[in-house]
Amino acid sequence: MKQSSHLLFIWSILLATICLFACNGKETTMKQEENKTRVRYIGEAKDNPKVEELDKEPNATLKAVLMELEDDTVVLRRYDTGEIIALDIQKALHEGSIKGKLTEGNDFYITANLQQQQIESAINISELEGRWFYDLEERRGLTFLNKGAISSINSGDIDFRQWKIINGKLYLYYLTSSMIALERSEYLVESADIEELSSEKLRFVFLGKTYECQRLKGKLKLK
Repeated sequence: MKQSSHLLFIWSILLATICLFACNGKETTMKQEENKTRVRYIGEAKDNPKVEELDKEPNATLKAVLMELEDDTVVLRRYDTGEIIALDIQKALHEGSIKGKLTEGNDFYITANLQQQQIESAINISELEGRWFYDLEERRGLTFLNKGAISSINSGDIDFRQWKIINGKLYLYYLTSSMIALERSEYLVESADIEELSSEKLRFVFLGKTYECQRLKGKLKLK
């Protein structure tokens, strides 16, 4: 009887040891898979500028309202100082660095050589802001809000979150679908090249993809 109890005790220890090794092996495998996933994520993001670094970059962009357009000169009122300035636009027009229509009363983000009284770039943010759709069939788009936020609509691979104009260039902050699936919330950021902007049309290139956007009149009906 004592021998049977002794054998039962030994078998219990062996089974407990086997279960312990099995659990440790499973946990190690799960950690390895998690590390592989993180490596893939880091590999995708390594070429993107860090958000913190971009936020620290000196920004010479001015926000102003266009008060008057006279031939090759625009009269603007700066929002930061209230100063009225007159700037030449010939060079910017020739280089195609004015995005949007020069409409009186509209707000612009501009870069300028104030000593030479010359605009270097301008983006009509009154036209940029609002709701745009780049895939009408899937009802996918984005809304540029007036304080730098973006609301993605029925997003696909890219979920846009914020926008900024730094030194005359548009930057979009975003998450990828794989990052959302992994519940990662650290934004990535890349510049977007605006090729065309009007009150009805927006075309920009982002991460090598061209987004042909248009306004949608009437109510949005999601599928």
